[in-house]
Amino acid sequence: MKEINEKGVSLIEMLTVLFIIGILLGMGVFSMQKYQRGRSLERAVNQVSSDLQWAQSRAMNTGAIHKVTFYETEKRYEILNKETNSKVERSLPNYVTLTSTLDSLLFLPKGKVEEATVTLSTSQASSEIILNSLGETRIIH
Repeated sequence: MKEINEKGVSLIEMLTVLFIIGILLGMGVFSMQKYQRGRSLERAVNQVSSDLQWAQSRAMNTGAIHKVTFYETEKRYEILNKETNSKVERSLPNYVTLTSTLDSLLFLPKGKVEEATVTLSTSQASSEIILNSLGETRIIH
């Protein structure tokens, strides 16, 4: 009897390897998307917190009331200088949801503001920015 030398792979072996590679790639892409959304939420929280502090600082430095208005359904907010009517607008990523205990905040020239909580969330996580009456922010993840 003659021995057969097998030098290749069968179609079933190749399909099995491709199937396993496909599953591993799919898991990697899903993990990467989840990681990127978490980082986007973190960046959005830092941006909102920073903008609230900036609005307070501008009110104190210019002596003009600054109003921060949240547009929850549009996933954006704006900072308005009430004296000059100049405004800064910010948008959040589509998958980040914005909610606030107040529709708008008024930063007075002496730094005072109403207490509020701004919540930013995705389908996987959420963070709160808690603003006290002195304009100090605290972030809770």
